Amino acid sequence: MEDISHEVLYAQFATNVFGLMDVTRMAIPIMRRQGQGRIINISSILGLISMPFRGAYNASKHAVEALSDTLRLELKPSGILVSTIEPGPIESRFRDTTIEFAVQKIDMDKSHFQSQYKQMLGAFRQKKADSPFTCKTDAVISKLIHAIESANPKPKYPVTFPTHLFVWLKRLLSVRMIDRLLRYISAKELNAGK
Repeated sequence: MEDISHEVLYAQFATNVFGLMDVTRMAIPIMRRQGQGRIINISSILGLISMPFRGAYNASKHAVEALSDTLRLELKPSGILVSTIEPGPIESRFRDTTIEFAVQKIDMDKSHFQSQYKQMLGAFRQKKADSPFTCKTDAVISKLIHAIESANPKPKYPVTFPTHLFVWLKRLLSVRMIDRLLRYISAKELNAGK
């Protein structure tokens, strides 16, 4: 978090939060007039937990979770249903795009976390699609279709094993225990780049 500028943080929120709410505010009056509607927001596993070195993204997806929860409560009497899709690792160009952006926007050579950045870049540049936890886009599409077509859509649609696991673990474990687990996962991720 300390290495990103206000502009980078704002850009992340402009895309994931402010843009989402601008479109939603335009759609709500139309849905209210017709007496029904569906709002389906795409969050992330990182809207449920926070991983190191992903602070802006973590914060924006936590905001999507909170906005979706609030909208679901406020809009239910209007016949507008709100669902949140929470993907974990999905095959896409997301990781590559994130790496390119980080390299451009963070002065890694002057950072306290210089060695961690180098390790992470090495790990992220390796092929991650081989992970048993990474799903194809169909996994998200099937949840999206259910949220659109179901007579009674779920408020939350976790996608991928890690997301389901952390939903469950957050109910069972203390914050300190979750933090320990996330630090362990992060350390393994850093060591994968060596």
